[in-house]
Formats: sequence, C-alpha cells, structure tokens
Amino acid sequence: MYRGTGRQHSPFNGAIWDVYHYEKDLDLVSAPGHIDSDLPDTTPGLAVEKNVTPVSIKQGTDARITITLVNQGTTPVHDIEVVDETLPEFPVSGGDTRYAIPSGLQPGETRSISYMITGQKPGRYVLNGARVLYAGEDGNYHRISSGTASIVVLEPLIPQDSGNSGSSILKRLSDFMKFIFP
Repeated sequence: MYRGTGRQHSPFNGAIWDVYHYEKDLDLVSAPGHIDSDLPDTTPGLAVEKNVTPVSIKQGTDARITITLVNQGTTPVHDIEVVDETLPEFPVSGGDTRYAIPSGLQPGETRSISYMITGQKPGRYVLNGARVLYAGEDGNYHRISSGTASIVVLEPLIPQDSGNSGSSILKRLSDFMKFIFP
C-alpha cells in the first residue's frame, strides 16, 4: 500500500525518521475517526452576540451594551460565565460586566444580559468582544467570544456647564446683589 523511503537525512537531526508516500487516497468510510452521519449531533452550540445601542452618543451620555446568548446546539449547556471588559473611555454606569448563569441554557433557549456605559471622550471606538466559558452536557468546557461592537462619541456643540458660562456668572452676580441689597 505504501512505499517507504526509509530513514532520511534532514537538517532536523533525526527528528523526521520515516517518510511514507501513500499511493491511494483514504476514503471517508475507512478513515480512522470517521463518524457515521446517522448518529445524533450532540455538539454544544452556544452562540454569543454583542450589540450597543445607540451606536452614536453625545459625550457624557450613556449607551446600553447587550450580550445575547443562544444555545443553537442539540444538548443543554451549563455553568456559563460571561466577561465583557470595557475600554477606559467607557466607565460602567449601570449593571455589571461579569455574569454567571450556572443553570445554563436548554437547546433553543436565549438569554440576554445588559449594562450601561458612559462615553467620556469623543471619537470612534471598537469595543472588545465578550468572552464566554461554558460546559457541554458531556462536562467538557468550551470558550467562545462575540464579535466586536462599534460606537461613536460626539463632542457637544455647546460645552457642558462648567460654572463659568455667562448665564452662570449673571446668576451668581444676581444672588450676590440680593445678599448685599435685600
């Protein structure tokens, strides 16, 4: 079936001992490890997606991050851990970026989790993908990640009141005058 070329001299100092050339391709029926297609698929199929809404915000305002998990497989998954790390320009203003779902998800079941971030610095940003660790029915653990999400933070046209605007100065002057001349 095969033609052995015997020991080969190589620059790998003996790391490759034998090289064989197969004269016939292996077909799937006789290939080792072939799985019969009539057997049920028991592959866990957890999918994860990350979305941000709205996709453009004004500096200092909030956006909602939603992470959706869907069990697209044919068996339950359990012991799910979700971690979504935020960029320094987006502090978390509500919710949590780490979730545990020990009870898991049944086939076809969906679970969404969300939290709020505040855009502090104008610019276009690509947010990191969420990472997920989960166990299949067989006890084997799997890691998956969502895609990234994009957001634009726009600078306001009218600067936020820092206490030095014209109306603020007039109000303070008016309050002072009321104090001096009641």
